[in-house]
Amino acid sequence: MLEWEWRDTGVELSAERLAPVRANDPEQSAADPGRLNAPQDLPAMPTVLAAFELPCDPATAGTGEPRLFAALSSAGSNWSGAALFADRGDGALHPLGPSGRKRATIGRATDALPPMSPLLFDRRSRLEVTLVDAAMQLVAATTRQLAEGANLAFLGEEMIQFARATSLGNGRWRMEGLLRGRGGTEGAVSGHVAGESFVLLDGSAVALDPALVGTAMNRKVVALGRGDAGPVTAPLQASGLTLRPLAPVHPRAAMLQDGILRLEWTRRARGNWVWQDGIDVPLMEHAESYLVTVGPLAAPLASWTVSSSRLDIPPGTLAHLAALAPGEILRVRQQGTYALSDPLPLFRLP
Repeated sequence: MLEWEWRDTGVELSAERLAPVRANDPEQSAADPGRLNAPQDLPAMPTVLAAFELPCDPATAGTGEPRLFAALSSAGSNWSGAALFADRGDGALHPLGPSGRKRATIGRATDALPPMSPLLFDRRSRLEVTLVDAAMQLVAATTRQLAEGANLAFLGEEMIQFARATSLGNGRWRMEGLLRGRGGTEGAVSGHVAGESFVLLDGSAVALDPALVGTAMNRKVVALGRGDAGPVTAPLQASGLTLRPLAPVHPRAAMLQDGILRLEWTRRARGNWVWQDGIDVPLMEHAESYLVTVGPLAAPLASWTVSSSRLDIPPGTLAHLAALAPGEILRVRQQGTYALSDPLPLFRLP
């Protein structure tokens, strides 16, 4: 290079071509070999894996396919990714493709999160997790950011959101200001245990092909990387979440003057997570249908199928049920295109 000069479009170089060096000419001096940036001599790190199903997305609601994902991470930044496979319960491994080298934020809960109503902003509970890498970070979010889906995470089978995150050192974090039972996971707000997986849903998870994963109840996702002594397996958490309709809310029971028991509730639609005042959101099912039952769900004493969010029970039927099963509960479930929702208690018989 003879000279160089800065320009508004870049650096302009003036160079002169050198004659090629002949290898057998001892009078020709050797060229500069340059400098070697040797890679860091670090051991290959093992893979940490979590697999889960995400709630319905309006853009893909009509396909009828579950949204399956795998989140992979490691304790070191030198992790080079892993090959993904599906175990459909028969022990055979079906290739799902590479994971890529982007690490997900994964950890383990150090204590059990207590149950709390998903209808309230949980200001009382605290969740402590230990991330797989102490260098990983969690950030706080405003109320508006939470409404837009920020700080969404899986804790076991429950989806939560957190407003505040405080570092306790050495990869441990305390989260406060929780929103519970997000994405139709209200049924998982209880039953948490210490040591269950925590996965931040920040877009780093890898989408899986449902046709390759299969539908077996004992299906698993398998990962194998350079630092793994053997296959790393993970069951699919929240299986069925995409296609299962949301449970109705706001139960109302009124005894009319003629002795009729009127039961009412408010429907919800899977995939419609943004509340719009004055607008009735699309149902996302082929038809609106509800199943009202009395007694155990597996063997109900009586049942009704209605096409609107209201049921009137005549006084004679009500008296017969009260005599047959006093204290039993009437529940309603939405009948979706692919599944039944979780039950909503409506009324307890006298």
